[in-house]
Amino acid sequence: MKGDVFTRNIISYNIESLDKLFAVVNYVFQQCLFQLENSEKNLSNLVFYGERSL
Repeated sequence: MKGDVFTRNIISYNIESLDKLFAVVNYVFQQCLFQLENSEKNLSNLVFYGERSL
């Protein structure tokens, strides 16, 4: 989920294991939200300096 790193999970899911499939999808969305919130925190912590007149 970071950069060009992709982890392949070869577990297959079918209609009989929807609870497991939804758990995996939920986990992926939670991780995305976590990364988004951390990115927003990092952006808000940046200090921007205005132009100085010489």
